[in-house]
Amino acid sequence: MKELTDRQKEVLEAIKSFTAENHYPPTVRELCAILGISSPRGVAKHLEALEKKGYIKRTSGHRSIVVPMEVPLIGKVTAGFKTLAVEDLDGYLSLEDLFYGPNQFGLRVKGDSMEGSGILEGDIVIVNSSLDWVNGDVVVAIVEDMATVKRIRRDETGSWWLEPSNSKYSRIPLNDGAKIVGKVMAVIRRY
Repeated sequence: MKELTDRQKEVLEAIKSFTAENHYPPTVRELCAILGISSPRGVAKHLEALEKKGYIKRTSGHRSIVVPMEVPLIGKVTAGFKTLAVEDLDGYLSLEDLFYGPNQFGLRVKGDSMEGSGILEGDIVIVNSSLDWVNGDVVVAIVEDMATVKRIRRDETGSWWLEPSNSKYSRIPLNDGAKIVGKVMAVIRRY
C-alpha cells in the first residue's frame, strides 16, 4: 500500500479508534469533531485519499467507512517434509471477504461429530446462509429444533443425509422437518 501523510495517518487512526470503541464506524461529521476539522469536505478529501491508497473502503449510507482487515501472507509452510523457511510476501488475505458479509454469521461448535473433517469442539464455524450447497458440502442444519453441523450427502437412492465425520455417530436423514441453514465457509480455531 502507498505511504500515508501524517494527517492521513491521524484520520485513519481516528477511524480505527472510534470503530473499536463503538463497534461501528464514524460518520463524516463525527470525524470532523474528533479531528477538529470544520468542513465535512476537508474530511471527505482525506477519506478519498485513504480509499485511493487502499486503507479504507466506502459503501453507500450514513456510516459508510470500512477499514479492510487483512493479514499478510508471508510464505509457505509444509505439513509434511521439511522445507526451507523463506519469508516472501505473497499478498494479503482479506479477512473482510472471508468472515464478513451479508448473510454470514459464526457459530461455536459443541461436540466431536465432525472431528474427521477437522472441525473440533470449541471451533467457530463461519456460515453463509445465502450460498447454494451441493452434495459433500459441510452445512449447518436444523433437525427437530436442534442445530447441527454435518456434511450433506445424497445416496444412490436419491435420499439426502446429514453425515458426521466421526464413526461414533450415525447419519441423520434429511426429512421434511429439517432445514439447511447455510454452508460452512471457514473454521476458526484458537490455540
